[in-house]
Amino acid sequence: MKKLIQKNNFTNLKSFLFQLLELIISFAIVITLHLTSVISSSVTIVFLVAFIFIWSARYGLLPFLVSISIFQLLLLTLFKQVQNIGGLSLNTVSIFTIVVGLIIGVVGEMLNKKIRDLQNDKKRLELENQKLLSAIGDMRVVISYIKIWYK
Repeated sequence: MKKLIQKNNFTNLKSFLFQLLELIISFAIVITLHLTSVISSSVTIVFLVAFIFIWSARYGLLPFLVSISIFQLLLLTLFKQVQNIGGLSLNTVSIFTIVVGLIIGVVGEMLNKKIRDLQNDKKRLELENQKLLSAIGDMRVVISYIKIWYK
């Protein structure tokens, strides 16, 4: 049991690190495009907000917290010269991103939990199916012995 818990913790850590790597690479690509003047500041912020929403829905609350922290750091450093985005102030965009991302993150967390529960149920049912198939095999053997004995 202890090995199973340690294995699950390692799997969860490995999964989180891959999620974090995916987030950092995506943010780095968008920031690189911004720094090379391929896309404007407003478009960059829209992409970053979209990535935050995607990570919130896909992975849940912990990746949301990491992505929103990185996003806020980027807003404070790279985009402090941007006054507004589509008529909205940077503070409004920041608050909107936090609130909506949090809601999406909670929904994503609930869906991820439901998926994990269904995967556990599937494993349990597969084990039960194997036991039943084994029992059927045992019963066939017993029936064949009974047929031979009553001949």
